[in-house]
Amino acid sequence: MRAHFKILGLGNPCERDNAIGLELVRLLSRELPVNILLREVPCAGVELLQEFLEATPIIFITAIENDETVGDVTFFRWGETLSQFVEALQSSNSSENVFDVIELAKEVGYHLPPIYFIGVSVHEAGPGAGLSTELARKLPVVLRKVRKMIAAITKK
Repeated sequence: MRAHFKILGLGNPCERDNAIGLELVRLLSRELPVNILLREVPCAGVELLQEFLEATPIIFITAIENDETVGDVTFFRWGETLSQFVEALQSSNSSENVFDVIELAKEVGYHLPPIYFIGVSVHEAGPGAGLSTELARKLPVVLRKVRKMIAAITKK
């Protein structure tokens, strides 16, 4: 069965809260329908180009470092001019690489599918394993918010 959507969780498992995208994809994989492909992407790089070969819409879930409350969830669609959100995403190493790959895909002539980002606000993205106590405590609420955003995106 061909996927109707791809959800890619971004993050570095060795940088504490930066791994939130990976953790959310693990949790979502237990409950989302089979027509949604879920994949963990621990170190986003040029290999992501293959994700843009199909017209399947992509949702990236990633950490963002900003001044918002830990666990806040933000959404934007690629191509919109939301510079503040883009700057927050660029502060996360995994997201910055994705921006580079998207630009590369455009430059080599790929027809990009719809691309969405769901960002989870974090403050502890430094070295270490596991989510911070604060983000781990808020994980059920974050998961609910992310589920709602995915439902809204996939119904469009």
